Amino acid sequence: MMKRWIGALLAALLCAGCCCASVAEGELLSPKAFAGRMVDVLAEAQPDARIEQVSDMELNLYLPDNDEPYRLGLQNSYDTYRADPASLDAVLAHYRDAFLETIQGTAMDAADLQKLLPVVRHKSYLDGWNAEMLEKSAFEEWTDSLIIVYIWDLPSTVRVAQRDELAGLGVSFDALRELACQNLRGLAAGVSFPWTGEATYMLQLDGMYESSCLLLPELWNRENFPTIQGDILVAVPKRDEVLIIGSEDLTMRGMIKLYLKDQYDKMPYPVLNGFLRWNGEDFEEFE
Repeated sequence: MMKRWIGALLAALLCAGCCCASVAEGELLSPKAFAGRMVDVLAEAQPDARIEQVSDMELNLYLPDNDEPYRLGLQNSYDTYRADPASLDAVLAHYRDAFLETIQGTAMDAADLQKLLPVVRHKSYLDGWNAEMLEKSAFEEWTDSLIIVYIWDLPSTVRVAQRDELAGLGVSFDALRELACQNLRGLAAGVSFPWTGEATYMLQLDGMYESSCLLLPELWNRENFPTIQGDILVAVPKRDEVLIIGSEDLTMRGMIKLYLKDQYDKMPYPVLNGFLRWNGEDFEEFE
């Protein structure tokens, strides 16, 4: 991941035109063509379903005897594919399985509460939700731009937890964050903070819950970042990319700003186009 980030940063600063050239040359499927491929793999896996391509980045899937469609957003899957075009078949297979697992659903019980985890998302994550989803889903505001969404970690995908199912399991909303973060601590036992050699630390975990580690105060002590100067600043471009620098490192702050300016809109699972500052108790948005 370290080399990948440095390579992406150099590409953003030195070779920004390369990506545009490759798209123009037709090396990538268009969003519409990608959606068509997703329709094909879903239809093969679920032949009794009716699938409509609503837009370039949205499908409706109807199961038999159900007039209400399941809405399938494709933006994250397309962004994942766009970041590595050679991975097309793997991306289609992964998101096919994830979509179908979500649609088929699973009744959770008390034994599954250890699968309840928090994820940090930008508030724009809620843009496609209707009023019913906003009312029933388990999430809360965190910073001006970020929310915490509570999810069930399933074998092939994740599913947003519902307030009523949590209440049925005896979990009050007030206790939700503490329980989810305690589960996260089990995963975070393997977290590391490698030094990149470029005046920056990174947080490495599993590719899914890096950004969630912002919610664990015990990780954000200065002993983990002995060489930074000033306050702890964190950039979280996407869910698996957490960059840690010192507030007094103006050069690296500027480089990361350029990286975000060039790359943020192209990232799968984007989180924040900016910095967070650790105030000793929690993170707050900076600048």
